[in-house]
Amino acid sequence: MDRIDKSSIVAQSTREEEREVALAHVPPVDLLRPLRILYAQKWLVMAILLVISVCGVFYVLQQRPIYTARGLLLIENTRLETGREELLPIVSNVDVSAVDTQVEIIRSDAIALHVIASLDLVRDLDFVGSGAKSLARRTLDTFSEYVALRDIAEWLGSGSLQGQQRSERVALQAFQNMLSVKRVGMSSVIEVIFRSQDADKSARIVNEILNAYLAQQLDAAAAATANASAWLRDRVKDLGTKARVISLAGPPIRREGPTRTLLLAGFVALGLLLGIGAAALRFALDQTIRNPRQIERLLNVPYLGAVMRFPRTPYRAWPERRTSRRLMRAPLSPSSDLAFVVKRIRTAALRRGRGQIIGLTSIISGEGATTLASNLACSAVVAGCRVLLIDGNPYKPSLTRLFEPGATTGLLDVLAGRCTIAEAVAINMKSGVHFLPYAGGVGTPVVDAVRVQSFVRECRDSYDIVVVDLPPFAPVPELLCARTFVDAFVLVVEWARTPSSLLTSAVLAAGMNQNDFLGFVLNKVNRIAIDPFSYPIESHLSKYRFQEYAESPSAQSFPSIVPWRIERSLARGDVHYTGT
Repeated sequence: MDRIDKSSIVAQSTREEEREVALAHVPPVDLLRPLRILYAQKWLVMAILLVISVCGVFYVLQQRPIYTARGLLLIENTRLETGREELLPIVSNVDVSAVDTQVEIIRSDAIALHVIASLDLVRDLDFVGSGAKSLARRTLDTFSEYVALRDIAEWLGSGSLQGQQRSERVALQAFQNMLSVKRVGMSSVIEVIFRSQDADKSARIVNEILNAYLAQQLDAAAAATANASAWLRDRVKDLGTKARVISLAGPPIRREGPTRTLLLAGFVALGLLLGIGAAALRFALDQTIRNPRQIERLLNVPYLGAVMRFPRTPYRAWPERRTSRRLMRAPLSPSSDLAFVVKRIRTAALRRGRGQIIGLTSIISGEGATTLASNLACSAVVAGCRVLLIDGNPYKPSLTRLFEPGATTGLLDVLAGRCTIAEAVAINMKSGVHFLPYAGGVGTPVVDAVRVQSFVRECRDSYDIVVVDLPPFAPVPELLCARTFVDAFVLVVEWARTPSSLLTSAVLAAGMNQNDFLGFVLNKVNRIAIDPFSYPIESHLSKYRFQEYAESPSAQSFPSIVPWRIERSLARGDVHYTGT
């Protein structure tokens, strides 16, 4: 029994420890992540907001004011009171059907045509012109005025009306669209509403509708009593459903609907909501690498850090100066994120042993492998290491054009056995890096295993670390040849550019696994859009790195390539920068 109790207690404590460990590894909720997502998609949001705002401005400018006039009618029912010697008319309650009948009479075409004829509305442009057109048609007419295409619009069917009958039908349709007749609640009062672009015109039309309806009622009563006796006519004329005006329509003071400012604010809000929705949809459908956990799940490769996007160099600087600043930024800014990433790569390489050959590559061209390779070599020299930098990119030898533009011998000669490493290596006086350019032939050399082993052995014996700038995975096959002498690869992935599917397929096509990689680096990361729990170190250090680099004396006094030299002190093992 004691044995069972002890085992159950141990199992329970183990489960609690596992639960605590699992909870410790769950990242906290980042409340600012939606804002970072929106900042990363800011141009999409701004474009949609601008388009919707422009549409709103155009809509507000072409929209015409609408004024609403109202008039009230009271419907009464008069009948003869029975039970007396003399029949007297009395007022009784009006049932619902009687009121609805009067509503339909006021809304009838007969009343509308009478008002149209009496006010000559067939000549009013609000009924037969642009005011009676739809918004789309008015928009077409407005554009036609600006681009001088009014004749085309008339040719498409917006010309003058054909015939009086057609004019009446068009005016009647527009009149019915502007008219509204309804019963007020459960009472016997009928409200007549008319909307127009002219306040006085709205009031005149409502009053004319009331007069036409009353005139029709009087005519109907006169026709009913025409053949009755005098005594009966005096009583019948007061019987039946009667209406009287309790409120005439006056010109409205304020226009109907929201103001222009409110409309513009609504369009801006709509554009902002659509932009945010489009940004969220684009982020959900985005398959590019934006988080180091994506690569960790796909390749199971260690994460070495993230490098933020460099601040732009002024265009007045020479291209060589801009390139040199980029390729040698880490030694000049030891507290930058690039310097931290380079230190991690160097530390991980030295843990493997002395003379490690580290190849830096990417999935597609332009992701920053060359920049990282140059900074890794320069920072290792500053740290006191013997470094060999090899330009192994036959398609874009950027390092050769920068360090040794006139080189005649290089990597191809060494691998072909035409010269030794010592004969082909050039020492760059600016950085102190031993550099092996890509020169001596065209294409990939045909070498045997003995020469490759000799090349690797000489590199290990002469240098603490060897850095190789390699071509990207996807477009070129030369990376397969580099596996014969490279000890470990560092994969450089550009943030928000490299698709995850291309990353997986390129690595599988090269036949590599997690043991072939030293780690991966995310490059050109947007430092405002990053997730602080995905980039824990970078998010805290990026607040002051670039400002510190911009204010540092080395960044302000960094001239062109030529007037710098490095004097190496073998006794102290460091590097002194001396400007001339």
